[in-house]
Amino acid sequence: MMKSEETLSIIPSKPIKLYAPLAYNQINQNLYRSSYPTPRNYSFIEKLQIKSFLCLVPNDINQELRNYCSEKSIVLYEFDVKMNQEPFVSMDSSEVRKAVQTMSGKAHGIILLSA
Repeated sequence: MMKSEETLSIIPSKPIKLYAPLAYNQINQNLYRSSYPTPRNYSFIEKLQIKSFLCLVPNDINQELRNYCSEKSIVLYEFDVKMNQEPFVSMDSSEVRKAVQTMSGKAHGIILLSA
């Protein structure tokens, strides 16, 4: 006679479709880059076990993404580096330096970098 936990283990689970955010790529073992994730990408982000989300253009982050990070205990770092828009706007080197220092810290776990 089968035990209930054995029965549960042989029932196939419904496959979950994972969708990577646009422009997704792995930079190294603990660093990924992509566009800002949308709800469709959240399962994919969870699979990566992202612990920190580093945003270079924080004005583009919507409230839904902020809530998701909060719910999943993903630390949100915001640096307004002012994307290059030559000849009028150039990147803020002090903000870029802060972002690089944040990425290089070991305490931040797996990082997703978005701009």
